[in-house]
Amino acid sequence: MLLVVVTLATSPTPAQRRQLISDVLNVEPSKIVCVDLIPHTYGLLVETPVRVKDDAELTRIASALRRAKPFHPNHPGAAWLVDVQMTTTRGQVSFVVSHTDQPENGTFFTIYSRKSDGWVVGRFRCDELAEILESLVEVRKRDKEKGRKWGQAGVRD
Repeated sequence: MLLVVVTLATSPTPAQRRQLISDVLNVEPSKIVCVDLIPHTYGLLVETPVRVKDDAELTRIASALRRAKPFHPNHPGAAWLVDVQMTTTRGQVSFVVSHTDQPENGTFFTIYSRKSDGWVVGRFRCDELAEILESLVEVRKRDKEKGRKWGQAGVRD
């Protein structure tokens, strides 16, 4: 009985689940303030946070998220993971992107009830997200090698 009470008390309601999913999948690019790529505990894509504020890049990210499809991975082994925190004019939403080297699993993201943990609200496949995020990180690395300065959260000064 206690388990049932704890489960009901901590699990998001169906309406909350729908809202979280909608906040990620249906976000308008003009409503995105920034996207932060935050190092994940396992399989790092980034070593330090990277903030994306460029309108063209935010539009690419939002467009990719709109094309994502519900997905149920089959024992994925991640090549890298990254926590994504998207700040919009409505607030903040988070999800974890997992990129695998397995064609059957590709790249998918998981929306949790609390940032990067808690109840799984949904998993969505979006292979193009890997290319977008990897290219953003690569640009940052090249700029750093060329001596271009970056601010505290990975934003170009």
